[in-house]
Amino acid sequence: DGAKAAMHLGTLLHLGAGQWQRGEGVALPTSWTDDINTGGKPGEVLTVRLDDFDPEVVRRAEWLLDRYVKHYGPQPPSSWNVVSSEEWLYRDFGSGVGKWTLVGRTDGAVRIDGQLWLLERKSYGSKGRLDYVGVDPQLACYCLLYEAKYGERPFGVIYDGIYTYQW
Repeated sequence: DGAKAAMHLGTLLHLGAGQWQRGEGVALPTSWTDDINTGGKPGEVLTVRLDDFDPEVVRRAEWLLDRYVKHYGPQPPSSWNVVSSEEWLYRDFGSGVGKWTLVGRTDGAVRIDGQLWLLERKSYGSKGRLDYVGVDPQLACYCLLYEAKYGERPFGVIYDGIYTYQW
């Protein structure tokens, strides 16, 4: 309930939309593995089961994913060349005792007409979240992390905002 239900809904939407971007459809699997730990950091690979989620949250996710396909189509646009999906990125800063590592997991990257675009997917219950998307530090960090790993700065970010209100 509350924030936990919203987080679980976001997890299921991420799963279905991630499958969509890989051309696998949006149907939620009965189980899957993931290595994201509490706090959004890499962790132990765990098996997650759909029946671990509240049935009402699953129903809402399935309804929203059905709407997603009705709006965007059964697969990504043919102009998309999917480069990655759910990829961990790291960059070290400092040295010695002051050394630290910035970590993030992008929702993916695609090439469109030769330009590299990062994908960022967010679900939200109120549209106020869109007010700061242009200055979201997470998106800037992901661009820097991608550039550090591959030597190429993304041209931009495709922000996939999923408004969770059922209409």
